[in-house]
Amino acid sequence: SFQTWARELSSYANRPEAASDEVYWKQLEQVKAEAAPLPKDFAYEDSVNADSEVLTVEWTEAETEQLLKQAHRAYNTEVNDLLLTALGLAVHN
Repeated sequence: SFQTWARELSSYANRPEAASDEVYWKQLEQVKAEAAPLPKDFAYEDSVNADSEVLTVEWTEAETEQLLKQAHRAYNTEVNDLLLTALGLAVHN
């Protein structure tokens, strides 16, 4: 249950070894802050909103049902696989 998970997480965070963990993470964050930034080929400072567009698509109830219950069976996948593929193709385009 969530209550058990929260209790165990609290116990883990309050164990004696946690102090050394905290020192390690603070040192790591300090090193990160002092590190030189990665070089860039070019700096783009303008807004990318000018390059964006809005596309709205509405599916019928039948199309939604087909997507959720039938389309993924053709490829032996889950509906999430189809949705992620569609997102990837949209970003690519």
